[in-house]
Amino acid sequence: MALAGCEAEVRHVELVLGSVTMPDEQAPRGFDCIDEQGRLMACRVYDRDPPVLSVVVDVIPLGGVPRCRPTALESWCADPTHDCSPDLDRRSIYELPVGEDRNLLRAVEQAREALSGQRVPDLPLDDPVIIRATVIAGTEADVEAQGEEFACETLMGCVYSCPVVLGGFEGEIPLELDVSNVRCMDEVHRCASNPMFALEPNCSGESAQTNDVDPLCSEPE
Repeated sequence: MALAGCEAEVRHVELVLGSVTMPDEQAPRGFDCIDEQGRLMACRVYDRDPPVLSVVVDVIPLGGVPRCRPTALESWCADPTHDCSPDLDRRSIYELPVGEDRNLLRAVEQAREALSGQRVPDLPLDDPVIIRATVIAGTEADVEAQGEEFACETLMGCVYSCPVVLGGFEGEIPLELDVSNVRCMDEVHRCASNPMFALEPNCSGESAQTNDVDPLCSEPE
């Protein structure tokens, strides 16, 4: 998925959502995590009738510039002097309908096309931030009703940028989840938590011990 934003009327920043595409017909990394039953979290969009998802773009102020490794970010945000909570006044929500054929790969491609060229308004220029994109099964109204914490059963995936000062940047900013396989439910929970990278996030649960993934989100027999 891709989002685009315009910064300071001069510099242009493109947010590339889920930029690392996995082989073997899998969804992009960060959206191919499985739940406790071994089902793709992203398949939760088909639990709704009709299926609809929302991409929630948040700005996470950092109060400094930590390194980008997950352990470094977790340590930084564990420091009580660093809040790492999303600036809800800058939140952008993009609601997207999804086809009912239960083909997650096609839904991802449709979302990429729908989001291409969208602008993320009011990005801060001078402060170090992380840009986070969380995908939720539900409408924009559903997201707004959830408030500061996303409903655990609606989480489909989550990706984020390295720390960046947007006033001095131009070009692409990849949003990714730094994981090595599909057993990454806990990482999605910590990415989507408030504050971000919480050691005890609002949502709990670990992925099933399998690498088998059904990208077609088949209905249970």
